[in-house]
Amino acid sequence: MIKNTDHFYFEKELSKLSSRAKNLLDDLKINDYFSFYEKVIKNQEVIEYRMIRNCGKKTASELIEFSQKIIATAQSENDFLVLKKLPIN
Repeated sequence: MIKNTDHFYFEKELSKLSSRAKNLLDDLKINDYFSFYEKVIKNQEVIEYRMIRNCGKKTASELIEFSQKIIATAQSENDFLVLKKLPIN
């Protein structure tokens, strides 16, 4: 179940990302909480950010930290199953 607080938190954290990180999320078709929820939380998909073209180590770390924050918030608020830990490459 998606709550408004999840969406607002996602937007808040998304606004803190660098332009490159936001562009990479757009390339992955993750541009709102619903798409993040469907791809990462619901399907428990681990995204290998370092494998994406033009994603360096710093941007990958930024996206991993972002994803971990969103997943942790969703888990604590919605009681999701424990997801695989995102690897830091």
